[in-house]
Amino acid sequence: MATYSTLEEIKTGMQDDLFADDLITLRSEQRDAIDQAKERFCKRSGRRGEYQYEVLPEYRQFLWNAKMRFGKTICAMQLMRELDVKRTLIITHRPVVGESWLKAFKQVVGSKSSEPKVKGNSDIHKTYAFGMRSDDESETVGNFYDLQSFIETPGNHYAFFVSMQYIRLSELVNSKTQAKNAGKELGNGNSTSKENEMLKADILKTDWDLIIIDEAHEGTLTSLGKGVIQDFLKKEKTKMLYLSGTPFNLYEDFNGDEIYTWDYIAEQTAKHNWSLEHPNEKNPYAELPKMNIFTYDITKNIDNILDQTGVFSFPEFFRTWTGNPKADKASMPEGAKGRFVHEPEVSEFLNLLSMKDDENNFPFSKPEYRQMFRHTLWVVSHVNEAAALEQLLKEHKIFRHFDVVNVAGRNETDEQNENALDKVLKAIGDNPEKTSTITISCGRLTTGVTVAPWTAVFYLKGGDRAATYMQTIFRVQSPYKTPDGKIKKECYVFDFAPDRTLKIVAETAKFSSMATAKEKKKQEGDEEKTQEMRDKETVRDFIELCPVLSMDGGKMSPMDVNDIYKQLENVFIDRLVRKGFDDPCLYNQDELNKVNPEIINHIGENGGKAPDEKRKDAKDTVDLSHMTDEQRAEWEEKIRQKKAEAKKKTEEKLKKDEKFKAQWEAMSDEEREDWLKAEAERIARREKAKEEREEFKKRMTNIRGIALRIPLLMYGGADAGDPKDELTVDNFTRKIKDESWTEFMPKGISKEDFNKIRKCFNATRFEEAGKKYRALTREADFMHIDERVRQITEIFSYFRNPDKETVLTPWRVVNMHMSDTIGGWCWYDETFDEKTGVLDTPRYVDQGDVTRQLFDNVDLAGEVQTKILEINSKTGLYPLYVTYSLFRRRLDEYIKAECIDKETVSVQEEQVVWDDIVKDNMYVICNTPMAVGITRRTLFGFRQVDQKANIKNVQLIERASKDQEGLVRELKSVGFWKGNSSKQEMKFNAVVGNPPYQLTNESDNQNRNAPIYHKFIQLAITLDTNYVSMITPARWYFNNILLGDFSKKFVNDTHIAYLHDFQEASKIFPNVEIKSGVCYFLWNKNYDGECTIESGYGIETTVAKRYLKSEFDDGFIRYNNALSIIKKVHSMNEPSFATIVSPQNPFGFNTAVKGSPNRTENSVIIISKGKTDLKEQFIDRDSVNLHSEWIDQIKILTSKAAEDGILPGKVISKLYIADSGKCCNGTYMVIGPFGHDVEKCNNVLSYIRTKFFRFLVGMKKPTQDLKDKTFSLVPLQDFSHRWTDEDLYEKYGLDLFEREYIESLIKPMD
Repeated sequence: MATYSTLEEIKTGMQDDLFADDLITLRSEQRDAIDQAKERFCKRSGRRGEYQYEVLPEYRQFLWNAKMRFGKTICAMQLMRELDVKRTLIITHRPVVGESWLKAFKQVVGSKSSEPKVKGNSDIHKTYAFGMRSDDESETVGNFYDLQSFIETPGNHYAFFVSMQYIRLSELVNSKTQAKNAGKELGNGNSTSKENEMLKADILKTDWDLIIIDEAHEGTLTSLGKGVIQDFLKKEKTKMLYLSGTPFNLYEDFNGDEIYTWDYIAEQTAKHNWSLEHPNEKNPYAELPKMNIFTYDITKNIDNILDQTGVFSFPEFFRTWTGNPKADKASMPEGAKGRFVHEPEVSEFLNLLSMKDDENNFPFSKPEYRQMFRHTLWVVSHVNEAAALEQLLKEHKIFRHFDVVNVAGRNETDEQNENALDKVLKAIGDNPEKTSTITISCGRLTTGVTVAPWTAVFYLKGGDRAATYMQTIFRVQSPYKTPDGKIKKECYVFDFAPDRTLKIVAETAKFSSMATAKEKKKQEGDEEKTQEMRDKETVRDFIELCPVLSMDGGKMSPMDVNDIYKQLENVFIDRLVRKGFDDPCLYNQDELNKVNPEIINHIGENGGKAPDEKRKDAKDTVDLSHMTDEQRAEWEEKIRQKKAEAKKKTEEKLKKDEKFKAQWEAMSDEEREDWLKAEAERIARREKAKEEREEFKKRMTNIRGIALRIPLLMYGGADAGDPKDELTVDNFTRKIKDESWTEFMPKGISKEDFNKIRKCFNATRFEEAGKKYRALTREADFMHIDERVRQITEIFSYFRNPDKETVLTPWRVVNMHMSDTIGGWCWYDETFDEKTGVLDTPRYVDQGDVTRQLFDNVDLAGEVQTKILEINSKTGLYPLYVTYSLFRRRLDEYIKAECIDKETVSVQEEQVVWDDIVKDNMYVICNTPMAVGITRRTLFGFRQVDQKANIKNVQLIERASKDQEGLVRELKSVGFWKGNSSKQEMKFNAVVGNPPYQLTNESDNQNRNAPIYHKFIQLAITLDTNYVSMITPARWYFNNILLGDFSKKFVNDTHIAYLHDFQEASKIFPNVEIKSGVCYFLWNKNYDGECTIESGYGIETTVAKRYLKSEFDDGFIRYNNALSIIKKVHSMNEPSFATIVSPQNPFGFNTAVKGSPNRTENSVIIISKGKTDLKEQFIDRDSVNLHSEWIDQIKILTSKAAEDGILPGKVISKLYIADSGKCCNGTYMVIGPFGHDVEKCNNVLSYIRTKFFRFLVGMKKPTQDLKDKTFSLVPLQDFSHRWTDEDLYEKYGLDLFEREYIESLIKPMD
């Protein structure tokens, strides 16, 4: 009996029905998809069966989460017709599908030569037109403008197809196009380019009624895709229909009522049920083949192809000879260039697939199997692999009888331009049963196209996300009928990465479970199920309809849901990895709940505590007074539906109650007693489980701060003993050195503390997650440098900042900082948005002389001469950015000198260049051995690099604060870096990085941690470098006493050429609290002049060129737009309000002095802070030893701690008038006193409450603390009358912009 079955005879009587070309009857699920979209886009009226739909005049979106082969194209065109919209835009990342959309359009509305194919549709083609625009700019403009003219006639409509690749090149969206067209007349000598740019702009500006985004999971979330859709196409009244078979990355952007789901399970279930329910009728699903997934572990037969870490990898298995001995790590055999390095093993693999014996069931092992798999798709990773595989297949004794079609091309240019589909269809021919083909692809033809004769896909690459994988494998599920009357019954996937197969099956099933959860919860008893139970059920349903079989030695065994779940621990591992250990599945609940609460609380109080900061979605606010009639009708309909659902649930509950009542009455006394006992036990179990969950959650919070720090240590590896050793729960504290523990773990948590709770961690997941981090890093070792940088930085995106003080510089911030100051190759667009700003290809940022001197510093031999020092590496991301920018420069020189071929440059050749850059141009100092290990891992991965990297551990923080002179001497010594006795002096061109901010084990008498970052700035300047660029707290702007004289000196330093100020540190470091904000700067030894200051608050950013030191006092004013206002105020030469503001502790009492509730003859009232407001008690008058003369005068009190210093804000907290006989403790400061002049006091109070007053205070207030000097910019006034903002704006001649600026920054006081 055959193992495979691809084709079967069409049943007698059904030949004329299947694949009929006459009418298309929409299936029930297609009708449901259309109707649900209409419900979302329209206002419905009338009775059931006679509904009328009116398109709503507001933006709406809807997602069809429908599998490949659903018929989304024809359904979308039918929706267009039924909505009766004038302008429809179809946009896709796959321009090859344009003809398919034109065909569907004609099937729905008709054409000159044929009636509509959709059953029930009348011919309306005369009032509908279709246009198309591809991504090829050399074509003529097309018929867009003819269509615009066409709809000027009432009753006419059109649909226009355009590719995302074409439209995103518009200069309205694309900064590169803007730069390309800047300064030149568009279309000069080329009218087509001018017309193209005009066409793109007009498409973007058109008010489209309906926009259909095909393959919506591709290209829509990039910065350019988002720019096209969100910034231009999305308008007030637009309806947007998203189409995708794998919307994994889109799902969270839609609400439950904005999604229609039809997946493989639904399709195959419908196919099966139809045959049972309608045995003598045409089955509309019969032409959709059943999928089968076969997994095979290739290492069981080929076990000698491992990478240098001992792990099998496809990149190593399919590595090709380049001819470069360094890159190939061996001498290439004669004539082997372009062939597989491991060609004997690859040939063995091909032999395995086609081996003939009685026991073997491989897909090409028997003639009948080869008939079944006449036409297949083979997917590999790279163009070079595809070319080598093509050559080997053509030489193979079995596969040479197949026509091998390599659609990957010979190089990247071919990959872009060749018409792959035509090439494949030509090879298959008109009679596919007479030909045999193997199509090799690196990604082309894997989405959005149909090659019906394909019956199997061979997955010969690693990685790939679920969306890419599912899109690819479902290419073979296309309906197919042979010329001799057979139908494709089943199709196959052969996957040689079993772990990946199982993970994606589970992930896809989980997504399907989530997508259908709302419907399933309505089913009887489903509300009691956990999500895990539903996931398992969905996996069971999936593998029943798409069997997953494990192949071992050619023998096959089906996998059931339990087999899969045994092997799917990887799903939990993967979740742990991607969430940076921020997931409950890391912990053993039973063990955690057993730990002595004192131990858990001790850890929580000493830095282990880290509450989960997941943001809860805000509920929609309903404002009936501002609703349109349509919105109100829709809202009322929703309320009606909710009430109906609630009523239905109540009725169902009553039925259940009645049923139970009848059962109860039929029970004997003994049965009732047993039931009550069982029910009591059930309730007790449920309550106990609830209590245990709550306790588990509480305890988990107390140790979460430790867990979040572990992934980075795992990434770096052990720094005690063999660094190749894996980190486990049991060896964790032994493998991490004490100094590394101190740097990376909470300051109050010892290794002993960790060992007391180590059983609380799931040991297997803990260890396997560590292996996964390292496996991902190892995988990057075999990638081209661009791909490797993306992979390494994605790994870092998984790591979490464990608390509000610990700062790991995100890759986004490294790119912001470096590109803004020294330039180079930046991996983000100008928005630097974490989700949408990441670029596929980095952009070059030119900052003028500094960029040229650092990255174009090349000698006559093409060698880069720059030496750059990273001053405090924890992660290696700064060196990664700098090294990549230098690498690109040197690679360009090698290509120019024809030492390397740009089109075929290999991974190994790139690594040679990379390693030389790190050895010759990049220097790094770290504080601990672990930081060294992490940095090395970032730069080299697990490769054993011969050259000595310049990465040193020098007890950096301690020496920077206590032995700066000795540290500078070492860093300037070539011998220190090269490990020899050389006395030659090292000259650095630049010093960059994010230095440590404070010494956590040293504090002043007010328990404030001592700052350290300024020591690193001083150290860098002392190294006599040309450039210094660091990111630091911004407190040095404000004469911070803890910085000594550094603040004053640095604010007066005219070598600072650029400063970017961030008032809100969270804009740079999310969830990290740094009072006064942060900044990054460029210090240029050879520059002497004004500083370019980029300053922002909220979403507004301003740029000004000025000196840092304010001309009005000895500090720095961070707000550029405030300067003109302050200048006008300062020009009046009035005394400062600070002269009537007391220092802190105005009566000599600190905040702890509260007084007594008991009054004596000599008592005065002392005001302190109460629970909700101020608190008045009594204190002996004689104990007031400072400003006692103020006691019997009227005065104003204000809290010394107000808001956090971030504007917009109130700046000053509540104000109190303290009468005669009152003093205060250190919670408050005194303004005044004013003798017994109540009117003057009230007039001063009116002045303080103005926005003008608080604006000037805000200019000098970096944190929550107020001091007397914070009021230095505020002028004294004549307090014989009250003051308003209007009075002050007029007095100082503020213009409208200046007034609005103050109003925008300062909030009204209560």
